[in-house]
Amino acid sequence: MLYRRGKIWWYKFEFCGRVIRESAKTTNERLADKAERRRHQKLEETYNGVQLERPKPQLFSVAAEEWLEIKEGTLAPKSHGVEKTAPSI
Repeated sequence: MLYRRGKIWWYKFEFCGRVIRESAKTTNERLADKAERRRHQKLEETYNGVQLERPKPQLFSVAAEEWLEIKEGTLAPKSHGVEKTAPSI
């Protein structure tokens, strides 16, 4: 539910038996509506443990170092040394 207090829009909704009442911090009704939907969606995602955002890509050099650490026990010592001293791309 959207409502105005002065010139600022606020939203109010119930989530898991709790009343969420927050300012949208805007004078634009459309932005306030989007803010309410976004806040409700964030609460649902965190409550259900759902992650809709994609993970950030890693740098190749960082991923290569992590891979080398994981493979240290399975690679022969000489192979590990070769991989460690090889120039990175």
